[in-house]
Amino acid sequence: MEYWTKVLALWGVVVLLFIGFGVVRVMWVFAESRSEADAGDPYEPAVPNDLQFILNRVDGDSLHVDKVLHTYRSVRHLLPDHLDAIVFKVRGLDPTVQDAAKLGEHWSRADQLDPVTKRAVDRALSWAASGETPWFPDKGELLSPSVFVYPIGTVFYDNDVNAAEVVFVRPSDNTFFYVSFRS
Repeated sequence: MEYWTKVLALWGVVVLLFIGFGVVRVMWVFAESRSEADAGDPYEPAVPNDLQFILNRVDGDSLHVDKVLHTYRSVRHLLPDHLDAIVFKVRGLDPTVQDAAKLGEHWSRADQLDPVTKRAVDRALSWAASGETPWFPDKGELLSPSVFVYPIGTVFYDNDVNAAEVVFVRPSDNTFFYVSFRS
């Protein structure tokens, strides 16, 4: 009787290990297939209708995406880390806007940001300057009096910006710059 108890206990351990390895393998295959499905060309241009959500989030309901100039969307994996950067032109924006208040409630002039927004913008622009987006304007160009900033969202972790979604607009040429990142 004691012999069979040990054999059955050993058999139970072997079965549990087999099931455990099977579950891990299924999860691994799922993760790989998901990565391959998301691994399209990160530079594939977005179509204007894909970007209307950005305008809707920054109170730009009356604006329309006219032309997509550049797009970069990093591949998504199991971790949420990513970088998305998009530059596009719009129609319906007054190119003579000099006051952030004329754009809406949450817009700020890029050279007059509050400290929290400034930290988010600095981190977003450092991600955009990572080499994947050489066409994205640098900090000096975007933090000028002729550019306005709308911080859609910022996530802090351990007193550092962990994620941000920021929109810049240069009314003089109706150009929007969008950056979303998570580290």
